[in-house]
Amino acid sequence: MSEMDCQSVNVALAARVVEEKKNFIYTVVRANKCEEEAEDILQHLFLSLALKPIPNGIDGVESYLYRAIINDIIDIRRKKAVHQNVINRFLKHIQVENNSITSELIIKEEVERIFYLVETRLPPYLYTPFHLRYKQEYTISEIAEKLRVSKNVVRVYLSTALKRIRKILEMGKGDDKYNEF
Repeated sequence: MSEMDCQSVNVALAARVVEEKKNFIYTVVRANKCEEEAEDILQHLFLSLALKPIPNGIDGVESYLYRAIINDIIDIRRKKAVHQNVINRFLKHIQVENNSITSELIIKEEVERIFYLVETRLPPYLYTPFHLRYKQEYTISEIAEKLRVSKNVVRVYLSTALKRIRKILEMGKGDDKYNEF
C-alpha cells in the first residue's frame, strides 16, 4: 500500500472513530468545562488520530480517547493562562491612574504608541490578527472568517505576535528608540 493510500485509510479511520465516539468526546469536554473549545478539541483529536491512529491491541478505545482529550484540554488551559498572563503584563505596562481624563488620554496615547510600534515591527500576517483582536475587538472566530484561515491558525498568529511584542517591549525599556515615536 502506498503512503498516500495509508494516509487515506488513516483519515477514514479517524473520521469513523470521531463520528462513532462524538457523544463520548463531547461528554468528556463538558465534564471538564471546556464547551467553548469543543470544536477545536474535536478537530485536534481528528488530526491526531489521522496522523497517528489508535495502536492495534488497545482494549479501551474510550480510555485512549479520554487521555488524548484531557491532554488537549490541559494544553488549551495552559495556553489560555499564558495568554492571560501576557495580557495582564501588557496592561500593567501601560496602566496609569484611570480616574482623570488626563489619565485616560495618556493610556490611549500609550496604547496607540504600542500599536504603532507593533505595526512597524511585525509582519502583516502577524499584525493583522493582532490589530483585529486587540484594537477592533474581533473574536477569534471572526478573525478566522475574515482572514479565511482556521481558528487554530489565528491563535498561532496571535501567540507569535504576543511573543514578539514582549521582546520588543523588553528591548524598549530604557531604549530611546521606543520613546522616539
